[in-house]
Amino acid sequence: MAPSRPHVLLAAALAAAVLWIAFFANAGALGLVGPDEPRYAAVARTMAETGDWVTPRLNGQPWFEKPILYYWGAAAAFLALGESEAAARLPSALAALLATAAMALLCFRLYGASGAYALLLIMPTLGLLLGFAHAASTDMLFTGTLTLALVLAAHILGDARTATIPHALARGVPDRPRHVLWYAAWGAVLGLAVLAKGPAAVALAGGSVALWALVTRRWTEALRLAHPAAVVGFVVVALPWYVLCAWRNPNFLQVFVIEHNVQRFLTPVFEHRQPFWYFAAVLALGLLPWTALLVPVIRDMRGWRLADSRHHPEILAACWALVPLVIFSLSQSKLPGYILPSFPPIAWLMARVAARDANAGSSMLRRTLAIIGGGFAVLTVVAFGPLTYFSEDARLVLTDLHAPAAAPFVVAAGGVAIMVLAMRRQTWAALTLISSLMVAILLTIGVVSVPAMDGRLTPRTAASTALAAAGNGPLYMDGMDRAWRYGLDYYTRQAIREWQGDTAGVLVTTPAREQALRNRGDQVEVLARVSTEAVVLRVTPTPDARIRK
Repeated sequence: MAPSRPHVLLAAALAAAVLWIAFFANAGALGLVGPDEPRYAAVARTMAETGDWVTPRLNGQPWFEKPILYYWGAAAAFLALGESEAAARLPSALAALLATAAMALLCFRLYGASGAYALLLIMPTLGLLLGFAHAASTDMLFTGTLTLALVLAAHILGDARTATIPHALARGVPDRPRHVLWYAAWGAVLGLAVLAKGPAAVALAGGSVALWALVTRRWTEALRLAHPAAVVGFVVVALPWYVLCAWRNPNFLQVFVIEHNVQRFLTPVFEHRQPFWYFAAVLALGLLPWTALLVPVIRDMRGWRLADSRHHPEILAACWALVPLVIFSLSQSKLPGYILPSFPPIAWLMARVAARDANAGSSMLRRTLAIIGGGFAVLTVVAFGPLTYFSEDARLVLTDLHAPAAAPFVVAAGGVAIMVLAMRRQTWAALTLISSLMVAILLTIGVVSVPAMDGRLTPRTAASTALAAAGNGPLYMDGMDRAWRYGLDYYTRQAIREWQGDTAGVLVTTPAREQALRNRGDQVEVLARVSTEAVVLRVTPTPDARIRK
């Protein structure tokens, strides 16, 4: 269904439902996972409780791994809504929503309602972006602020006098005072990106604009982004916290700038080593289910004329997507979230091609959508059939999902329906069904699967059980991995000590360690078998227990 006038209300309702489910639904269904979510949430909770909005603290000590913007957002959410997983993840969800809305507005001005509608179907359901929108981390805030910077840069570079963007984007802004505000906003948003994740924001934005200027030979227009109003906006937003934090904490610049930026990029000190091609794989998987749309996008790029100003907006998007991929591929530390800023401009290019080709009845787009539909059908059949027959791990994963018996048939049927719609030239309906199927899967997982998996994936249940059992007595953990250690600290509101093997108390450990304790002859009482990952015990060591470490 194209978003033409008779269907505008239905299209708006569908887009709103996609945005709500993709970014906000069931945000608190899963406890905080991994090593990062509980640490970031703990820092924000401390900030809200102490009122110190300058120095991030973890377990009472200054902690300078990341800048301040996420902590401000999460602390404000805790104060306004109360402490919860949903509140901890709210800054990421709002950043994703704001970035999507800004990108949709840009597509509307460039390509009309069809472009905006296509963007609202595609961008919220990109797999990697959708995942980070549900994460209590800095990555989505960084991506959101950089996306706003991209939209503002496109507007400034597309001023009517330079004609690099159709006049609709620059309508009503020929007067100089309005221009000054746009420059100031560009600088301020870039300053927010620096507060979200650090100086990488300047490198990515500056590198993207420089590449655009190199390709289009528009150096004069690119240099306009260094307007004094932009510099003032950047300095006013970004500089005060850095100066104040460095003044209060003399080691801040050394720890944050040198250790967590320079060394992270130049050395594998944080053990995030990956091959050079790592981000190509992350990109292909992270764009699912829309990865196949890269084919018509690349084909479209081959027809661009670099000297033609009509193509300059898309060239800017391509540069903005390419620079993070290149820069972070050179880094000695690689994590999936590093290239998240590439995803909104890729969504822009996909939406442009999808809207144009859907309205034109392109056969290539129909084939691409049929491939996407076929992917849903084939992967579902394989996952619930041959894959589970040959792989025990696959059987365990699907068992953990607790999916309704009809779920694989519904997804497979949806994939077949997408193929049929595409082949029958109902490309708008096919696009809508792909997005709808993705959010339906996400909603089902959030309602059915996540609660059943929580005890295995997060320490939330184990922590509450252990706290209730320990009362005012000693509480320890033993043999837990890094993610669980930070999660247990967060949920118990204390830095839990590692058990040394010679003290009685309540212990959170693994089933394997439980068996080792029994073999050693310790008195072991099982208080709760939380999952295959954790068990809560009351342990009394043997009289001749020795330190085992």
